[in-house]
Amino acid sequence: MAVSIVFVRETALGERRVALTPETAKKLVALGASLLIERGAGLPAHFPDASYSGAGFTDDAEAALAQADVLVCVQPPTNARLARLKPGAVVVGLLAPHADPGRVDALVAAQLTGFSLVSEAHHMTIPRPDGEPLRRAMRLALADARLNPPDIGYINAHA
Repeated sequence: MAVSIVFVRETALGERRVALTPETAKKLVALGASLLIERGAGLPAHFPDASYSGAGFTDDAEAALAQADVLVCVQPPTNARLARLKPGAVVVGLLAPHADPGRVDALVAAQLTGFSLVSEAHHMTIPRPDGEPLRRAMRLALADARLNPPDIGYINAHA
């Protein structure tokens, strides 16, 4: 059974970045993933729905969330949105757990796994300016998913 990756519109005011580019979507579909995208989710970054070839589309973001094995996002989903994901789902994005302690509680309560990305190569809890702990975490996450970096290409979390 294919992993179901869901990509819905960002809801943060002024957010124009998108969690999934058409190029990355194409690579994920080629690897056998099933993509479900909320209509218009790519438009803030000027990616029309037609550019996401091989993906399925929905007008019902809430129903899509309930089907997600993986939710990709830029901004952290609301705690209520996290609660709508099925147990065992994975959330990947700029989750900012330090900004809302309740977000970590929501991830745990919903039995979710979170991969929180950061915009710098080190963090105050990992004082390594060379970024090695972050690179190691990404290598382990890719190995756990049985993926090689060339299979993914580039994931853009910036404007």
